[in-house]
Amino acid sequence: MHTQNLNSLKTKNILLTGGTGFVGRQVLKRLLNEKVNIRTIVRKKSIKKLPASKKIVPILTKNLFKENIEWWRNHLSGINIIIHLAWNVDPREYRSSQANIECLLGSLNIITAIIKTKVNRFISVGTCLEYAKSNQPLSTQSPLKASCLYSFCKISLFYISLKILTLYHKEFAWCRLFHLYGKGEKLQRLTPQIKYFAKRKKNFFLKNKFSKFDFMDVADAADKIVKISLGQQTGVFNICSGKASSVYKYAKKVASYYDAEDIIKTKKQKRKKTAIYARTIIGIPSAI
Repeated sequence: MHTQNLNSLKTKNILLTGGTGFVGRQVLKRLLNEKVNIRTIVRKKSIKKLPASKKIVPILTKNLFKENIEWWRNHLSGINIIIHLAWNVDPREYRSSQANIECLLGSLNIITAIIKTKVNRFISVGTCLEYAKSNQPLSTQSPLKASCLYSFCKISLFYISLKILTLYHKEFAWCRLFHLYGKGEKLQRLTPQIKYFAKRKKNFFLKNKFSKFDFMDVADAADKIVKISLGQQTGVFNICSGKASSVYKYAKKVASYYDAEDIIKTKKQKRKKTAIYARTIIGIPSAI
């Protein structure tokens, strides 16, 4: 794999979507330390979330997924690299939300605009939920199988982007994110929920203590995304720790910071006639 010192790169012009989101804020923070100029698509109500920096040029939109191809062409003038992180992800319903379809169609407008401009590199993010269920560690060569509308739309964007961008000799990198935690998470996500209950010393019930996931700090994930974005590697990347942790042990660890390990409880569920296997989602980290 190609490696290089990011600080030695010539100044690049980057367009970033999702810069005020959970992952995007960390990516933007790291980009500010690099020799780059940044345009970021942002809604008016979110513009205050952007860091104060002359390197950032905000581009206002009411909904970037409803912007047409011509709008994108106009704003891609002079851009070398696109880092597309935006997606409507509500922790309570994102797996089945119809918003996934809007995000897919809007993202395809970006792809169509790219092939009509001088943008030469497109980086976007997928999910570990793209992979077929397996209790074995997942590599980038593992079979894909959508289990929900969210993963179906992500897989669709991956395949379409790969085919079109390859055909037009554009560089393409797809970063599959595993279970991220860290600064800026929405309250409905697992880690903030545990912290909320731990601070109040209230019991927190897990549905399945035996599930094993690959947890990674969003700050570490952002480092990898930026390295991929500013480098020359292409293809699929697993952004993960490569370490298995049961949800139960992870929850206990989070609660322990508040001296509240005892709040973690498991819900008793009725046995079914058929065997139930705990979900395991563990990745094999990509070399970056």
